[in-house]
Amino acid sequence: MGTGSSFNPRKDVFDEEDLGGYDASTSKGVVKKIPIEVRPRRKLGNALRSVGSFGRRNKGASTRSALSVDYEEVDKIRKEYEMFKLNKENELVGVQKKADKLENENKRLRNELQALQKTCNKLRQERDSAMDAEYQALERASTFENERDKIQRQFKIFRETKEKELKNLLQAKRDLDTKVYKLRNGIPIEDRHADDRGSTGGADSVIGVGHQSSGDWGWSGLETEHSLPGAASVLHHSKLGPEMAHGLIELEGPFMNVNRGDWTVASASIAQILPAFADATSGEIVLYVALTADMLPEWDDVSGAGCLEELRRRYEGSGHTFTVVQFVTERKLAEQDPQLQFSVRRSLIADCTVFLGLLGDHCNKFVSVELNAAYVESPGTKPCVFVYRAQQCTNAGCKSSHSEIQQFKAQIKEGNNIKLINKTINTKTSLSRLRDALESLINREMGIEDNTPTTVEGSESPASLCGVNHWDLLGDNQQHQMLNSATRCLCCLGFEKHYERLNAHITAAGPLPPLLVSGASGSGKSLLLAKWVRQLQERLPTSLVLYHFVGSERSSTADPVAMLTRLTQQLMRRENSLLAISSDPTRIVGEFPQWLERVSAKQPGGIILVVDSMHQLQMAEVHMKWLLDPLPVDTRIVVTVDEDACPQAWKAWPTVQLEALSNHNVRQLLSVAAEKGLKLSADQETKILTRCRTTATSNPLYVSLMIKLLLRMDAVQLEEQLAHILSTDSTVQLYEYILMSLHLPCTTAEERELFRKILQFVYVSRDGATVSELFSLLPTLTWNYWGPLVEKLERLGVLSSICGVLTFQQKAAWNAVRDYYLQDPKAESKCRDELATLHRSSLRGARHSWRAASELPQLLCAGDGERLQSCISHPWIFQASYSRGRCSELLGYWQRAGAERSTMAATYFTAFKKLEDGCSRDENGTEQARVANLYEALGRLLKDIGLLKQAVAPLQRALEVREMALDPDHPSVAQVLHQLSCLHMQWGKYSTAEAFCKLALDGYENALGAEHLLVARELETLALLYQKQDKIELTEPLHKRAIAIHQEHKPPRHDSVTQKVDVLKRRLLTLEEIAIDRASPELAKSLNELGVLFHLQNNHQMAEKLFEHSLEIRESLLGREHPDCAQSLYNLAAIYNDTRQYERAEALYERALDIRTKVFPPGHQAVFSVLKHLAVIYKKQEKLDKAVPLYRQALQIREESFGDSHPSVATALVNLAVVYCEMKNHSVALPLYTRALRIFEESLGCGHPRVAETLRNMALLQYDQGDFEKAARLYQKATEIKENNELSPSRRSLSLDNGNRY
Repeated sequence: MGTGSSFNPRKDVFDEEDLGGYDASTSKGVVKKIPIEVRPRRKLGNALRSVGSFGRRNKGASTRSALSVDYEEVDKIRKEYEMFKLNKENELVGVQKKADKLENENKRLRNELQALQKTCNKLRQERDSAMDAEYQALERASTFENERDKIQRQFKIFRETKEKELKNLLQAKRDLDTKVYKLRNGIPIEDRHADDRGSTGGADSVIGVGHQSSGDWGWSGLETEHSLPGAASVLHHSKLGPEMAHGLIELEGPFMNVNRGDWTVASASIAQILPAFADATSGEIVLYVALTADMLPEWDDVSGAGCLEELRRRYEGSGHTFTVVQFVTERKLAEQDPQLQFSVRRSLIADCTVFLGLLGDHCNKFVSVELNAAYVESPGTKPCVFVYRAQQCTNAGCKSSHSEIQQFKAQIKEGNNIKLINKTINTKTSLSRLRDALESLINREMGIEDNTPTTVEGSESPASLCGVNHWDLLGDNQQHQMLNSATRCLCCLGFEKHYERLNAHITAAGPLPPLLVSGASGSGKSLLLAKWVRQLQERLPTSLVLYHFVGSERSSTADPVAMLTRLTQQLMRRENSLLAISSDPTRIVGEFPQWLERVSAKQPGGIILVVDSMHQLQMAEVHMKWLLDPLPVDTRIVVTVDEDACPQAWKAWPTVQLEALSNHNVRQLLSVAAEKGLKLSADQETKILTRCRTTATSNPLYVSLMIKLLLRMDAVQLEEQLAHILSTDSTVQLYEYILMSLHLPCTTAEERELFRKILQFVYVSRDGATVSELFSLLPTLTWNYWGPLVEKLERLGVLSSICGVLTFQQKAAWNAVRDYYLQDPKAESKCRDELATLHRSSLRGARHSWRAASELPQLLCAGDGERLQSCISHPWIFQASYSRGRCSELLGYWQRAGAERSTMAATYFTAFKKLEDGCSRDENGTEQARVANLYEALGRLLKDIGLLKQAVAPLQRALEVREMALDPDHPSVAQVLHQLSCLHMQWGKYSTAEAFCKLALDGYENALGAEHLLVARELETLALLYQKQDKIELTEPLHKRAIAIHQEHKPPRHDSVTQKVDVLKRRLLTLEEIAIDRASPELAKSLNELGVLFHLQNNHQMAEKLFEHSLEIRESLLGREHPDCAQSLYNLAAIYNDTRQYERAEALYERALDIRTKVFPPGHQAVFSVLKHLAVIYKKQEKLDKAVPLYRQALQIREESFGDSHPSVATALVNLAVVYCEMKNHSVALPLYTRALRIFEESLGCGHPRVAETLRNMALLQYDQGDFEKAARLYQKATEIKENNELSPSRRSLSLDNGNRY
């Protein structure tokens, strides 16, 4: 053990704490330093405690050795600490260096950022400058475009005016030259216009030199037929001049100055007279029945045998309304005002379609008035059917008492436009004759032909697909009658300034946004637009005016997709498009602006679209969003909205604001009413003017209604009721007063209940209620009560009849009925159920009413989805909706029912399969064909909405049914194959689509011929398939063949104006048959005019029938050698020429030439017209030996008429030379070409296209003779002339105009 000194050599090492707190001053004894074992201090902590030597040691161990070990550890730790400290200091130095480096880098980047910010600011300034410059450039471009369009319009008007003046001057010069030449040569001058008013120019388009377009440079062999063009060149119209130019058709009557190329303008001109014949195609059929008292048993037989019910189902199933008007003879009629009864009956007879009279032996005063109004006062004007029986009374007194009815029976036996049926024969036979007679007269009056589905003739509209032809009846005609209804108003003051604003909008240059006509409800917006549309139709016949009037918010007219579908179809008809309108609502909305732009670019006067009450369209801001985009330059759109319901986006458009009436305007209206019989005292007039000062009471509708109401009152009633009328504060309250004034005077509670129920049924209906529906719902309703009541409701502005459907004239009337009669929700629900039951019953049986398809789903929308789904699953509902283009509406119903579209597809397929199983025993196959139509319609609908997989099954089933029911080569089979091809092409299965397309092409070629338009469509489809498969080399031949077919054929027009003109012409023809003998020259002339009309529409089949009928009448009355027979022969031959029946045309032309040669001198234009067309027929049939004499005779006539140096003579020389070249007689042809070339160069100039054509023919002649060098020189010279004309259009246009003088 070590000593104390060695352990602690320094004295100050130990302190008091080491001695355990010992105090030396108080302690007694000697302090000794005894070496003891001192435990290590805890300053090193756990690091020392971990050392093994510092643990619990054994007794006798050395303290020095233990401490030495501890110091070693301390040194070691100290060294480690120093190293750690050094490393950290080094790291700190490195971090400091890095921080300095980063600071430097940060400074550098900050400098670069500042530089970039300066550059960015500079670029931003440059960008702003560029944007300003771009905006200014766009403004300048817009201004330039506006000025350019304005200048183009002005130049177009100037050019057309000057061209017209120049043509008139040249025409006069040509006439004068001809007269001078004839006077010099002693040729008598004839009045061509007196003899040939039925022969309009247009055929000899090459005789009239310079009428070729740039597309006439068809350098093809020796087929040039300059003076004798085919059917294609006949379409160009040239005026009648010294050339004696004649068309293939000799025209008469109102169409003598119209050709096919001008038919669009002609249709627009004819449309001006159509408003006078608004009921011609309205779709409302009214049968007025008058019967004597002793014919009631016969009437029971007619009504009880189902004769009229069968007619009603037939016509209502085809889109018409059928109403039977029959007043019951009652004793209490004597107590009523007889003049009112007479007036109502006369009015109904004047508006009825057919009058049916059942005549017995007894006649009262009411029947006498009916017979007089229907026939006696205007015999033959109203189609009538009379069922009579022989007189049974032999008493002399009886004969004298019934002399009036006997005289009438004797009179009608000698009349026209009537059908007589003797009731003394068998009842069954007489009923059959009655039904046939009524059906014949109704079809004639309504222009109805056969409603049976016909063969596809190029149209793929939904209506033709489903075998229903009532698109226009339910769409265009509904809008036409709404337009007429809107024009019937008393209040139209102050519209002149609005007309000026509207006219300025449509005449302004450049693209313009829609013009907004805004005003309060009842301010006259609809009236303003209706009258303005009428003015446009008269002032701008070349412009296409489209309009749409919206009824109530829940009516079918408020469906925007249906509106766009109808307008799109009108645009497609204008283009003669064979395409089908898509069933997808999204595509319809997206494609309408494209069609608008496409048609407006080709329409001479542009397109004017008018939409009334556009705010009432369902989801108008979504479906009419395209109005916010720039519109086409030649399109003008005018819309009306209520000022309280106008969306914000539309308020930026230019606006015409309609204001309320001022006191001065009200005073003017009262003055007009005074002229019509309104007698007011000064005090009463002052009260009215004082009352009409608020916004609501100065509303034009309010004032006009008040005046209508006052006009129906006498002085006493006026004095009593004026205060009550003036107490109303709004138009709705005034309507409530009108309803109360009609309701309270009802004599019985039954009549008051009928009045209430009638208005309730009209209210709950979607589009209104028909008269036949009201009579079915109200068995106690009679015409004795209904006739006077409906007249009052219409005159007071409560109800109006649109296509036979009663609806409210104004929204205020609708609100008044709701507030006055439908305050109880149960009453409305009850009426809906009764109407739904009625329409549901009409779905039973073979024929269904179109009203059920329109009304029933809407009535069931308020109930549960199962009833709605059961309704719309009916095949007739589907057929009616698809045929009218209401697929979007149908899809909306399925969505309301909570069903998926795939469920819809499966449901319809199951329903059609059930219908097919029920008609599998149909012998003639008509029902199976109808089911096939439904299958195809379903497939097309599913294809359009993107359910391609589900569309395969119905199309395949349609194909199978048609192949079993029809001939496999029937066009309808090919139509399904075409749909399957389009389906698989849309699906991306091009090989399958190609196979179906080829089958469809073969089917069309076998059924319709290789030159049909549907063949061209299928060729285009096949070319598109090849293009999608990158088979480009196969597409070009198909396109060329399709183009050739389109050039040879023009599709028939289907526009609504054409259809209405057809109906009117047939009705006028019928009236002529009535007014004159059934076989007369005047009737034959009318038949010829109607045939010309159908020829202009390319309807050769109807034109052929009419020309044949005209020829038959003329031959029977005038003889086979009469000149009028030659005209019918001439026109009929032209039809055969157009349809390539050359042998039949040849025989007719020869007969016509023989007749005219005997009647007219050899040089007469009537002879020349037949001569040249007969020569063309001979040439087409390669009968050149017969053609040569005719061409020589034509040359001789032209030389005698115009002299030896006239261009027409040169044209005749070229035609004759062409024939000689085809006969290989080149030696005779060459001098003819040489002489023609000299005349052309002297008269038209060396650079005229006629010169080039003649040189080209001479080059071909020299080539055939082997003189290749001379042929090359001539051909090069002709090519140079052609290129010069192509490079200078102004020169060519000038040459064309100069050519017109010949």
